[in-house]
Amino acid sequence: VEYKFGSFVIEPETIFYESEYCFAFTNIRCVVPGHVLVTTKRPTARLPDLTPPEISDFFQVVCKVQKAAERLYDATSSTITVQDGPDAGQTVFHVHCHVMPRHVGDFPENDQIYGELNRHDKEPERPRRPVAEMVD
Repeated sequence: VEYKFGSFVIEPETIFYESEYCFAFTNIRCVVPGHVLVTTKRPTARLPDLTPPEISDFFQVVCKVQKAAERLYDATSSTITVQDGPDAGQTVFHVHCHVMPRHVGDFPENDQIYGELNRHDKEPERPRRPVAEMVD
C-alpha cells in the first residue's frame, strides 16, 4: 500500500497509527518536538468534502494521537490545527491536522506557534528530518 499526502509519498516507517479512513505520521519539518500530522487516506482538499464517516474517524484519530503525543512528550497541552484552504495557510491540499504537544514557555507568546506553523514548510533553511530520526 502506498500512502500519499498530497503529491508526497509517505515512508511507511514514519506512519505510527492507521485507522479505516486515516493515518498519522511524523512531520518532516517540526514546529515543536512531537509535531505530527493526521490525514485521510482518500485525498480530499477540504474538510467539508469528507464523508460523515471520514470526518468522525479523522477527529477520533486526532484525539488518540493527541493523547499519545502528550504522554510521550510529557506535554501539558496541545495545539490542534487544521488549515483548511489557501487563505488559512494550507500548503498541501489534502485534508490534514497538525498535532503539536505544548509546554509552558515553549514560545515567548503562546500564539507565536501559528506564525511558526505558517513558516515551517516555506523556509528552505529549516532542515528536513531524515527518516531515521522520524522513526525514533
